[in-house]
Amino acid sequence: MDTRTQDPPGAMVSMDYWNMLIPNTGNRTWKYRAASSSPASAQIPTATLLSTDGGSDTTFWNSTADGLYHVGSKTSAEGLLNFTDPLQELKFPCTFGTTWTDAMTASYLAGGIVPVTRIGSISGHADAYGTLRLPEGAEVLNALRVKVRRQINDNSAVADVVRIANVHYFYSLSMPYPMLQLTEDSVRIGTGAWTVVKGAQWIGNGFIVGLDESSLQEVAFSAYPNPVSEMLNIVIAGGEVFEAEVMDAAGHVVLQHRLSADRPSLDVRKLTPEPTSCVFGPREARRGSSVS
Repeated sequence: MDTRTQDPPGAMVSMDYWNMLIPNTGNRTWKYRAASSSPASAQIPTATLLSTDGGSDTTFWNSTADGLYHVGSKTSAEGLLNFTDPLQELKFPCTFGTTWTDAMTASYLAGGIVPVTRIGSISGHADAYGTLRLPEGAEVLNALRVKVRRQINDNSAVADVVRIANVHYFYSLSMPYPMLQLTEDSVRIGTGAWTVVKGAQWIGNGFIVGLDESSLQEVAFSAYPNPVSEMLNIVIAGGEVFEAEVMDAAGHVVLQHRLSADRPSLDVRKLTPEPTSCVFGPREARRGSSVS
């Protein structure tokens, strides 16, 4: 059952997610990284962050004061694309009731041969917040649901391709990345039939995307004080040894430190006063979790 159509919008609602993808047809692990970790970022100079499956699919992002922008991509079919006119995926600040729209244009060579003109539009609405219930009894309190509809038209002499994505993001107060992302992709080539693919990603339990090395409870954390000028205290559930990296606004690592129960703090006194984010993970396996 696709429970996204069952949960009403509004304040202090209960949002349930259980078995949209049973049976599922495959798993992929997505990771968030600084854009500088990819050699391709040199061709997408505005990118500060990327999300990748470690294979053929990578999305490049730019986080600014007014929002999160989709600025490029790398796929097996299209190659590397730099969007000179980016698409705003999320508006900042984003609270219950926030709405936005945006448009973009781009061009590329399909297969390195066929010229393609891309026209895109997006609309978003933070339409609900409340308790998000995940599989295996996990709950996320004060979750914000953001609904995004994205349409991309690729026009060429060979074929016109239309892609429509309906995405539901679920954010918590403790993490800048979505705790859960539900996507329904519809694709039509020329006048052919629509092909629909559903997908889900979340941080933690491996029920769908195969992140077996962590559970939702293990990535729970709190950090204080915020903002910080001297010592940042990070409390992590589970008591494991974690590696922390502090990155500047350009995605460069400016501080690395090992955190544990007896050493739970980061000394940030030597850092310059500019926007940074702290990404952490267990020593054996990095996780897609962060605190700003």
